[in-house]
Amino acid sequence: MLMEATGHLLFTRTRLISPAVTSQGPLCLTFFYYMYGQMIRQLNVYSQPLGQSRQLLWQRTGDQGANWLVGQVTINSAGNTFQVCFLAFT
Repeated sequence: MLMEATGHLLFTRTRLISPAVTSQGPLCLTFFYYMYGQMIRQLNVYSQPLGQSRQLLWQRTGDQGANWLVGQVTINSAGNTFQVCFLAFT
């Protein structure tokens, strides 16, 4: 999935939420991100167990350079059903 922020108004957010996932142990989430330019504010990745508050797993703020970078987090939700949420702010 690609979340494009070029041309968006300042102080907007874009959210991408995964389908519900049930794990039997820790999971490794690997994703690529590109945060380049003056309008870039923040990218957060959350885990949200169903019926509970979301938990911040990963965060980057500001211009990260004109390259695609790899993000990786471990999700420790063994036996729980959860969703992953990417939340981008411009």
